[in-house]
Amino acid sequence: MGEIGDGIAKLYVPAAGTEGEYVALSYCCGTTNHFTTTSDNISDRIDGFNISELPRTVFEVVQATRELGFRYL
Repeated sequence: MGEIGDGIAKLYVPAAGTEGEYVALSYCCGTTNHFTTTSDNISDRIDGFNISELPRTVFEVVQATRELGFRYL
């Protein structure tokens, strides 16, 4: 997902060939997903958003990612 800071997350779009450590999540949003990144809001996601806006499952994964000491999800 991106860099994780105090309640704020940022979508990180790495340059080709960038390497780093991250946690991967396989997740199906279902039919009622209200948190989708689109071409209309990608700039907002890159600038940062409050993780409380995420679906509960993803919110909890972000918290677990932090607790594991990883910066990227």
